[in-house]
Amino acid sequence: FFFQAEDGIRDFCLSRGLGDVYKRQLQDYKAYAIANKDKILQVIGQEEFELEKKSARIIKILEDRKYSNRYDKNHVHALFKTYKFVPGITLVCEKLGLFEELLNFYIEMQDHDKIIEVCTKYGEDEPNLWITSLKYFIKPENKALERLEEVLEHMEKIEALSPLLVLTIISKNKNVPLKYVRQFFLKKLKEDRQSYTKDKQLVESHMEQAKKGRDEYKKLRTQAFVFSSTKCTNCDNPLTMPSVHFLCGHSFIDTCLLSDKGEKECIRCLFENQRIIDTYEQLKRSCENAKVFQENLNQSKDKFDTITDLLGKGLINFSKD
Repeated sequence: FFFQAEDGIRDFCLSRGLGDVYKRQLQDYKAYAIANKDKILQVIGQEEFELEKKSARIIKILEDRKYSNRYDKNHVHALFKTYKFVPGITLVCEKLGLFEELLNFYIEMQDHDKIIEVCTKYGEDEPNLWITSLKYFIKPENKALERLEEVLEHMEKIEALSPLLVLTIISKNKNVPLKYVRQFFLKKLKEDRQSYTKDKQLVESHMEQAKKGRDEYKKLRTQAFVFSSTKCTNCDNPLTMPSVHFLCGHSFIDTCLLSDKGEKECIRCLFENQRIIDTYEQLKRSCENAKVFQENLNQSKDKFDTITDLLGKGLINFSKD
């Protein structure tokens, strides 16, 4: 309480306290803002413009190769994370190959568009990015189920991602509606069925060729081969003694077979046989060279198929050492 004197008469009244003071200040600030609206917006716009200029300059320095040895990328990355400078974080993470960390940064910000953008850009070489994003999108608290179908649409194009793994992850959240995942699994089942049919036909074809080869080999070992040609395959003149017959079915007059190797070869099949031998030797050398083999493996979409193909051709030998 305090006493208020007026015309010699003393009386008391309740103090209005600091609340009324702050209220009057707020009203004054509001009135000032309304009166100077254009000036305030101009100042804010100028500050934003200056900030954009500085951001652009920082990005330009980071992209310039002549400055690449003048700063520590890890230290810069830590500073950008502290101040949440998104363009800088993106650029440094790309330079350092920290795609998983970049993805987790956008997950923390709950930026759905950027999450899918990072996975689309690097997910083919880093399939785990899609797995991480899938775990994020299926969680109800993230309110991102409507983007799940889009994520699965991208994931179905990556052969390294097993549908069984996707099913295992989705099954951990029983609140995922079927409409978001139905199309993905239907397409995968259809692709697997087509792949199975194709592989089955290929296996049957190879088995048939192998059977023909074994039968022909057995025939050559156990039965006499009848040469019925009466003309030289090279000059088309009648065969005269001495003549040479090959198991491929071609027959030649001895003078038509001129070879520097000292052994006679079918000149009709020579180039095809040499091509097969050269291809085999080239593949064998590439398998023996670990660096070349690793490069070929990295360029292959299905590494398992590449290795099994080389094994089937007998190009990979496992030494006892």
